[in-house]
Amino acid sequence: MWFWQKRSREVERVRRELEEGNPGGPAQEKLHGLIKCVRWRLKSGYEQEEIADRARLPHPKVREIVKGRFVSVKWDSIEAVLRVMGASQAEISVALDLYNEMSLTLTPPPHRAESEEESTTSEPPEPTSTKTTLPLPVTDLIEDTSTTSDKEQTNKSEEQANQSQEDAVDTGVKFDPMRATTVQEFTTCLEAFRASKGDKSFAHMAKHCADLNKELRDHGMDVITRYSAASFCTLIKEGKEEGKLGKQQRVLAFVAGAGGQRQDIELWANAWTRMTMIDKTGGDSA
Repeated sequence: MWFWQKRSREVERVRRELEEGNPGGPAQEKLHGLIKCVRWRLKSGYEQEEIADRARLPHPKVREIVKGRFVSVKWDSIEAVLRVMGASQAEISVALDLYNEMSLTLTPPPHRAESEEESTTSEPPEPTSTKTTLPLPVTDLIEDTSTTSDKEQTNKSEEQANQSQEDAVDTGVKFDPMRATTVQEFTTCLEAFRASKGDKSFAHMAKHCADLNKELRDHGMDVITRYSAASFCTLIKEGKEEGKLGKQQRVLAFVAGAGGQRQDIELWANAWTRMTMIDKTGGDSA
């Protein structure tokens, strides 16, 4: 009896943290947020390829799960990824509930039935018209082809840029927050800074974010306010997906918890002030 009461409390805690991080959000977004939090908080250095090997899943499927693209993904695959990353039983139970809720609304892209294809191919050909149709000028055909090619090239470039930004932390690329022009870029810089300091878990960051306070106080600087692991997770999620800039104290706590020194705190404080001038809604997020 005591065991099940404890399990129930853990499940409620996980649900409460997900709701605080994404109030009223759809099940798909909450499931994605849960997977990201588990990977960050309990991360043991596994790359996607190693997760795929340990879970005995194809790498493309693991990539889809980590990115939150659950169309045509079965629960067994999601559960295997969560277990490899060290998720608790309570987190897996909540993930299953979210998956079942999501399955009611999330449907795979439609496929043409074989019968429809057969019926299409068996239709009689249209009668040949005696009306002569003049061909398009060669110049028009060249212009249309080039326009289509330009669009495809632009879309391909945008996809590559988005993929590079998403994988920036994994590749170890360092960004300068003083050059960020959007909240999303600023947030990507935060992730890159955390990765450069050893990619500590959010739980570790929450525990140690105030370790610099004595040094900061000695230099006449404001001390760091403690924040929870869920708060750090929300800071990154809202910054990347909603373009919301968190309060300066939470950003500086993130930097300090990641392993930043006094000079880093000064740099990020200036970068945050600069970002509020660019983004007029800066600092609205708690």
